[in-house]
Amino acid sequence: MSTVRGPRGQSRLHPIALLLASCGLAACAGNPQKPEGPADPLSAATATIDKIAPATAPLPPDRVFSSDPVLPGSGGTAPDVVVPKGEVKPRNACDQEPPDDEVRVDHARRRLEEMTCTTAMWIDGLFGDEYHVGAARQAYGRLQVSHDWSEFYGNKTRVRFNVRADFPNIKNGLSGFVGRDDSDAFLRDRGERFGLRSQFPSLEGDDAWLAGLGYSLPGNRNFRSDFRVGVRGLTSPMLFVQNRIGYIPWSNDEHLLYLRATPFWNTDDGFGFTSGFDLSKVLSDTRLLRWSNVATITQESEGVDWYSGLIHYKSLQKRRAVALEGFLRGSTEAEVPLKEYGVQTILRHPIMHARLWGEWVLGYTFPRELRSQDREGSLGIGFGLELPFGERYDD
Repeated sequence: MSTVRGPRGQSRLHPIALLLASCGLAACAGNPQKPEGPADPLSAATATIDKIAPATAPLPPDRVFSSDPVLPGSGGTAPDVVVPKGEVKPRNACDQEPPDDEVRVDHARRRLEEMTCTTAMWIDGLFGDEYHVGAARQAYGRLQVSHDWSEFYGNKTRVRFNVRADFPNIKNGLSGFVGRDDSDAFLRDRGERFGLRSQFPSLEGDDAWLAGLGYSLPGNRNFRSDFRVGVRGLTSPMLFVQNRIGYIPWSNDEHLLYLRATPFWNTDDGFGFTSGFDLSKVLSDTRLLRWSNVATITQESEGVDWYSGLIHYKSLQKRRAVALEGFLRGSTEAEVPLKEYGVQTILRHPIMHARLWGEWVLGYTFPRELRSQDREGSLGIGFGLELPFGERYDD
């Protein structure tokens, strides 16, 4: 994993997720950035892809914290800002000074950052005598609201909320997550996160609250692995465990092959396994082509649930981006093995000084789930808003 300069100029490790566009078009809707000079073919490939598909939206200006003058060695969000519990309260350490020209979107983002920072510091403080202020301030996440309509599936409104935070008092490398997302896709590691962000046209998924802990194992430029354990749902909690593995076996200046595998267990599916590969090709300074494939099998399901898509990303002016995807998805033992195929396009653009992002989705697909049904064309339209917050968005 290469080292690049982030949106504020800070140096940070370049995770595999950066080049694989964890948020779909958040991948290509940012200002192109010039990474540090590549030292090997892998770095050359990731550096070129970054110019088209930086994984994060532009960050807001540096935040000013109300308590910085009383924190020894503070001065931002450095992870070494550690304070004894008696010297500061979590809320005071996380409060930010609102700017004079703060608008509603900025106010909402600031309040989300303060709440996630306070919660992360309080939870981490339960396991030690010190508060890791810098680590708590690096808690990050996103709030998403979307509405999709399909002639075949009908209407679907989603409100999704995801937060990630590190817990240094428990163990280095241990993090926590909480949010509301498509539960089946999350539990099986089937977000198709290398394709378009929107889950349209798969509107049948159910959202649920999820929470748990994650631990990143030691890795290198080509290999990454982490464990996640947690619960789904509030009224009838369901346990789950995952081991996500990613590997880059081959790359050059224009191509990159990424393999992934996720063995998992949960109380609904039993044991299961998700695997896939993604082949990316740089077409120009503003265009990227990606062939994405994923398949899942579980103890409780019949056959293999699979997806294959070809996605063309195009970076536009003024931090806008567009992507076109052709896809097929199905299940080998289903009544109709080929559930759906079609095309969809998505336009992503900044709203209100790039603090808020808008996404428009338009697609035309041919779904069929029962033999008694005729396979007819289905128009789909969707719109979503996304508000990222915090120091980083690299999950």
